[in-house]
Amino acid sequence: MTRLLALLALLPAPALADSFILVPGAFGGAWSWDAVVPLLEAQGHHVTAVELKGEGTRLAENGPEVSVQDHVADVVAAIEAAEPPVILVAHSYGGRPASGAWDRERDRVAHVVFVEAPVPLRDTGLPADTQSLAFVVTTYPEAADSGMLQPPPVRAGTYGHDLTPMSLKALYDPVPLSAPLPPTPGTFVYAASSEIAGFRRLGELLRDRKGWDLREVPGGHDIPLDQPEALATILLDIADRTD
Repeated sequence: MTRLLALLALLPAPALADSFILVPGAFGGAWSWDAVVPLLEAQGHHVTAVELKGEGTRLAENGPEVSVQDHVADVVAAIEAAEPPVILVAHSYGGRPASGAWDRERDRVAHVVFVEAPVPLRDTGLPADTQSLAFVVTTYPEAADSGMLQPPPVRAGTYGHDLTPMSLKALYDPVPLSAPLPPTPGTFVYAASSEIAGFRRLGELLRDRKGWDLREVPGGHDIPLDQPEALATILLDIADRTD
């Protein structure tokens, strides 16, 4: 990454800087964007990695009552504090609160980027994920009792940060929309070797929608952590094309 930063520093700064709002996935925190942020800032862009309620440095606020709407409010606050044009980027679970924030801040968001993340294909929004919830409460009875899902143990300690539990309300409640979303340009990024095959299928569905671009990067699902340079290259290209 040091070499890429050095190369980026030699490029001219953009005539109009964009504001990137980066939304993390489940169990992580704003730290999951640490390798991406400097690559964007090196080109003069404004970058905010959102710390969602109960995650990362806000662990003290965690609990079963934390909802996806709390996280929508966190993303909305970041968008409202940013200078336009705003490019909204969400990874994995982050697509849920990002969808709600896109709905509420539709006039301020110039481009949306969903990185292996759920996208509202219906005008009504993202439905409740009752199938996944039923699996979780059956497989992990302690989650049903506590209202919290523990991080996957295979990821614990992988990235040098503590992972945080997530409330079932945040993970599986619906994300309704106030109206059909506007034709904001969108990019869907999927991983060539993703552990979650459904995201590639989602990208294929979006390919046929006007205004959407489909991009592939190497590796697995945790793109911001494992492929920050590839992702930053895509985001900088989007910024170059955003008015």
